[in-house]
Amino acid sequence: MSLRDFPSPKKALLSSVAVLLVCAQTVLAADATTLDQRLPDKTYAYISVPNVETLKEKYKETKFYALTQEEGVQEFCTQLTDLVNTAIEPKINMTVDDLNSILSGEVSFSVFKPSEKPLAMLLAVEFGDSREKVDSLIEKATSAAEAEGSEIVEEEYAGATLNIVEVPGSDPSVPVEQNVVFCIKDSTFMVSNSTNGVKDILDSWEGREEGSFRSSPVYSQVLEQCVTDSGTSMFNLFVDPISLLKAIATSAGNQGMQLQFGLAMLEPLGLGNLKGIGSCSEMMVDDFETISRTLFYLDSAPSGLLNVLKFPATAQKPADWVPAEAGSFQAFNWDAQSAYSAIVQLIDSFQPPGTAEAMIEGMAQQPDGPGVHIKKDIIDQLSGDIQFFTMAGEGEGIESLQSLVVFGAEVNDEEVMKDVLVRVSESPGFPAEAREFQGTTIYEMVNQNPAAPTVAFGVAKGYFLFATEVQMLEQVIRGIAAADSLAESESYKKLAAHFPAETSIIGYTDPRSQIKPVYENLRSGDLGALIPQLDFSVLPPFEEIEQYFGNSASYTVPVENGAMMVQYQLKD
Repeated sequence: MSLRDFPSPKKALLSSVAVLLVCAQTVLAADATTLDQRLPDKTYAYISVPNVETLKEKYKETKFYALTQEEGVQEFCTQLTDLVNTAIEPKINMTVDDLNSILSGEVSFSVFKPSEKPLAMLLAVEFGDSREKVDSLIEKATSAAEAEGSEIVEEEYAGATLNIVEVPGSDPSVPVEQNVVFCIKDSTFMVSNSTNGVKDILDSWEGREEGSFRSSPVYSQVLEQCVTDSGTSMFNLFVDPISLLKAIATSAGNQGMQLQFGLAMLEPLGLGNLKGIGSCSEMMVDDFETISRTLFYLDSAPSGLLNVLKFPATAQKPADWVPAEAGSFQAFNWDAQSAYSAIVQLIDSFQPPGTAEAMIEGMAQQPDGPGVHIKKDIIDQLSGDIQFFTMAGEGEGIESLQSLVVFGAEVNDEEVMKDVLVRVSESPGFPAEAREFQGTTIYEMVNQNPAAPTVAFGVAKGYFLFATEVQMLEQVIRGIAAADSLAESESYKKLAAHFPAETSIIGYTDPRSQIKPVYENLRSGDLGALIPQLDFSVLPPFEEIEQYFGNSASYTVPVENGAMMVQYQLKD
C-alpha cells in the first residue's frame, strides 16, 4: 500500500462531516416530536397524516395514481384544478399547487381538553421551507377578519406569536372558545378556536414526559396493534365518542344537562365500555397496495346493548347462491341468542322482571295475530350465518345507479320457517302476494309503481331470503354452477387467502360494478350536467380504465380488548 492509498486530511474531514450529518439526520428523524406527543391524554378525536412527503411517494406506486396519468383522465384533472384555482386564487393569491407545496411533514386535526378549559380544536400543518406562503395566508386571513369587524390581538408566548381573532357576537351557550387563533412555531402552522389550546400545545412542544395522548392506554394500543412491523402508517384516525360527548356536556354547563342525563344511561346500556375507535392505514407494504386496521377498544367484556352486536369467530365463506359477479358481499356470524337475551334483560332492567317474556308470549297469543313466537319461531331458527350481496342495477341512465340487494339468514329448519311465513301471510292486511316458482313459494310485495323494483322474500337453499328485486330472488332459487359462484372465483380466493381461519365478519368488493354506472352517467351528461363547469365527456370509456380499480376484501375478528377490522387491496 502506498501513501496515495490513504485519504488526504481534507478528504477525511469531509467524509467525517458527511457521516456526522447523515447520523444527525437519522437521529432527528427518529426523535422528531409529533403532535400526538404534544397533545394531552384527554384527546377525544385525532386525524393525522404523519408524513405527507412519504404519503406522496407511496401514492405514486398505486394503481389510482396510474389512473390519473391516463390522457383523458389527466385532461379532466386539469379542468378540475383550473376550476378550483379560479375559485381560490383571487382570495388567497395561491393555486392548488402552491397549497400542495406547503404540505411537507405532518398534517393533523385534533379535539382535546386543555387542563380545565373548554374543548379545543386544532389544525396543525408542517410546512417545511414554505414560511413565506404561510405568512401570506395568515396575513390574508387576518385582513379579511379585520374587514368584517373582528379585532386582532397579537400575543407572544413560548417563543411564538399568537394572532388572536376575537370574533364579535360569540354565542355564550356554545361550549367552546369561539376565537380564531393563528400561530407558527418552528416549521409548524397551527390554527385553533382556542387560545388556551394553542398555549397548551406550545407548553408541551418537546413532548410530554407523562400524560401524552400517544402514551394513553387506548391510543397506544391502536398504534401497537394496527401497524405492521414492516410498515409505516400513512393515515391515523382515533375517536373516543363517549368521552367526547361527556366533555361537550360538561363544558356546556347548564345547557348540557339534558345531554348529561342521556349519557348517564350509557353505562347500564353497556355502551360505556367502548373507550375508543382507532385506525391506521398503510400503503405498498408486503402483499398489500393498501391496508387499514381498525381497533374497536373495549375496556371490559361486552355487556348490555353491545351483546346485540356479538359476532363469534367461525369458519366463513360465501354461500353457494352468491354469484361471482356480485358487486359487494358480506357475511356475519351473529349470535342471535345473545342478542335476544340482551334485549330481554334491557327491558327487564326498566320494568319488573319477566316483563319482556310476558310481552312476547302475549304477542304470540293474540287472537287475530299470526301466532308467531319471536323466540321459538324466529330467534331459535337462526343459525347465525347472515349474508348479503349487491348487484348493479339494470337499465340505462339514472336507473343503472340503483343497487339490487339479496339478503339471506340461514335457518336451522326450512319447514319451520316456511310455516312461519304461511301463518304471517294469512294475517289480515298482509302486503304481499304468494306464488310458486320452481317448487318454492315466493312472496311479492304489492307494488303500486310498475316501473319500480318488486321486493320479494321466501325460504330456499337453507336460508330465509329477501331481495329488493324479485328476479334476483328467482336467480338464487334457480341456482348457479359452482364455477360461477363467488366462493370459487379466482378474484375472491386470492383475497380470501389472507383471511384468518376463523372470522366474525368477512367482506368483498368489486368496485367496478359500483363505479361504472356513476362514471358512465357522468360521461354521458346525465349526471355531469349537475356540474356544468366540467366537461366529463373527455374521460375515456370505462373499459379503458377499469383495470385500475382493484377488488378489495375485509374481515373482522375478536381480539383481547375488543374487535379488529382489517380492510385491504392487494398489489397486482
